Parts: sequence; C-alpha cells; structure tokens
Amino acid sequence: MRFAAFLALAPLLVAAVAQPATGTVAVAMVGDQIEAREPASPVELAPRACRTNGCKCVKGLPQGRYCGNCVLTKDFKTWVISSKRVNDHVFECNPQGGCCTYGYAKDCGGAKARCG
Repeated sequence: MRFAAFLALAPLLVAAVAQPATGTVAVAMVGDQIEAREPASPVELAPRACRTNGCKCVKGLPQGRYCGNCVLTKDFKTWVISSKRVNDHVFECNPQGGCCTYGYAKDCGGAKARCG
C-alpha cells in the first residue's frame, strides 16, 4: 500500500525540484569581484564580572555555569549550589567546589535553566 502511494507521488516529487526563478542568474564570484561592505553595526554586549560572594558548589562538577535552581540528577534532591544559592542567579562552578556569581539571569529559576 505504501509503495503504491510512493509510486503515485513520484512524478510530483520529480517536478518539485528547485529551479532558479526566471530572469535570475547565478554567478560564481572570483576574489576581485567581491564587493567590500561596511561591517554590520556592533551589538552592544556588556561583560559581567563573576563576583565572589561566598557561594559554594558541589565538589566534582565540571567547570561551567549553573543556575541557582539546578539539582544533581543522581538524586534530584541535592542543589548544585550548596551555599548562598539564589534561584534566578547564574553561578560559575569549578571542580573543587569554588563558586562566583554573575547575578540575575532571566533564563534561571524555571524549567529551562542552564545547568552546566
């Protein structure tokens, strides 16, 4: 049954191959034909310092950024940030249990929080 449906649709699939629009020409550009343009306007990003606030992470975690509402998957009871934890803040943890905070992050505190 499925094979028969495929055979019925095969001519339509062949006809649906992408073709360039009428009147357009594709040209391969060589180095001296490339037009120099101004760069796009820069995006203003403000770097944030990771401040030491006395927080602590669970030892043995891989280096990374963790939201305050992250828990370990082995038991779903142990918080990744074991001291000075704030649910909607993002923290940087190291394998030795060291920690610093970047402060508030809008993706922290919910189900889609970054956890490593």
